[in-house]
Amino acid sequence: MTESQSPKTTPEGRLEAHLSVHFDFYKDQMQALRDIIAATAPYASALDEPTAKFAEFFSIIPQIPAPRLPEIRELISRLGTGGLSFRQFAKEVLENYNRERWSLALIAKFHESVTRQPRLPMLRNALLTAAVGSLEASIATVVTEFYHCRPEALEMNSKDRDKEFSLKDLAQFSTVQDAIDSSISKRVESLMFGGLGDWRKFFVDAMKIDLATLAVNWPALQEVFQRRHVIVHNGGRASRRYIAQMKSLDPGESITEGAVLDCSQEYLEYAIDQLLVAGVLLISAVIVKFSSNSIVTAYLNPLAYSLLREGRWETVKRLCQYGMEMSVDQDSILIFKVNMALAIKAMDGLDGIADEISSWDVSALSDRFKLAKACLMGDLDEAFRLLTLLTDRDELSTEDLVEWPLLSEVRNDRRFTAIISPRLAGPDGLKLLGPEFVILNPRSGTVHKQDCRFAKSGELVSSEAPEVQAARHCKECWK
Repeated sequence: MTESQSPKTTPEGRLEAHLSVHFDFYKDQMQALRDIIAATAPYASALDEPTAKFAEFFSIIPQIPAPRLPEIRELISRLGTGGLSFRQFAKEVLENYNRERWSLALIAKFHESVTRQPRLPMLRNALLTAAVGSLEASIATVVTEFYHCRPEALEMNSKDRDKEFSLKDLAQFSTVQDAIDSSISKRVESLMFGGLGDWRKFFVDAMKIDLATLAVNWPALQEVFQRRHVIVHNGGRASRRYIAQMKSLDPGESITEGAVLDCSQEYLEYAIDQLLVAGVLLISAVIVKFSSNSIVTAYLNPLAYSLLREGRWETVKRLCQYGMEMSVDQDSILIFKVNMALAIKAMDGLDGIADEISSWDVSALSDRFKLAKACLMGDLDEAFRLLTLLTDRDELSTEDLVEWPLLSEVRNDRRFTAIISPRLAGPDGLKLLGPEFVILNPRSGTVHKQDCRFAKSGELVSSEAPEVQAARHCKECWK
């Protein structure tokens, strides 16, 4: 780097700056998809309810003359309970009411209703397709930035060296940089015509980065891509290619050709997490390859923490594993360690972390990490001792006390009230707690919501505390 060059004007600086922005962009895309699922799934589900599904069919009923209605209702009832097939229903209607205008419309509308495609699976399939497309676009962005950083890589194999410009091609470019940009565009486009295996090979060959080791579960990520392919090209039904791919991943897999591959809410959210981790860790790995680790830590730690608060344990575990493997500062490694332990404990219980955390020497560390060990091990007496020290020294914010997943067990203990109450004086402070905390009046044994006008005294306790479940609920605020 010359004296006139700032870090961001070097090839490495450009890559770091652009991919850092893209990290946030990609993360936000995945979160947007989860938001769309949460917001639209109830509406799509409502469209699949019988009242919506058979709305057109029942709209014909008012056209039926009153004397005919009892007979038609009896036929519809038998049809609905399985006592009559659709063919038999149609035959009965046509034979007995063939001269009446509404008869054919009734049969046609019923047929349309029963063959109507469910809306919710269509929505989920579309969102899965969008999520996979987002990772594909992200990979293209990463490859583009790599080539801009290392344009010499455009000729890294014999196949690429054959892609030279003709004199006619060169005449179209104003500068050498225009020619380089065009070459990069062609290389990226050619690469993206391949599949997940091709992209994995590219990153291994070009940067010694293995996409398979970055994923939460490489076979699961492959399955997500194969399922997207089936949705787009085979109507969501298992194809021979899909079956062959699944058997290569798991020889014991048994799938029938033509079987509908259900994209449930659980599957869709799991797939988005698989895609999120693969994308953000690929971006991170490329930044680390050409720049410093510190900027990656600044992005990964907040992301892991936000996912921890959402209970996405496998995702948190993999992000923290990667974070701990980087040569970053000690505090960052310890934060990754604590968050990963929280995720493992949530999945496997205390047994999943007991051996490692019990032997963790925190004697030379700050009280914050000593608190982390106490909370992880379920030592609430020690946790409250340290919590009191940290709050007295104002080293924990009110948001920490209310939101930090590490303190979830602490918040269920009655002793927590004495610590949090001074921070929440006045109505504005109470709002910080959110709906998971309620006010328990020990004298009357009544539970109130925080904004209840009758909650004049009492203790702040978790809404999940056993005494809350057994207490009487205020009729005014719980009605």
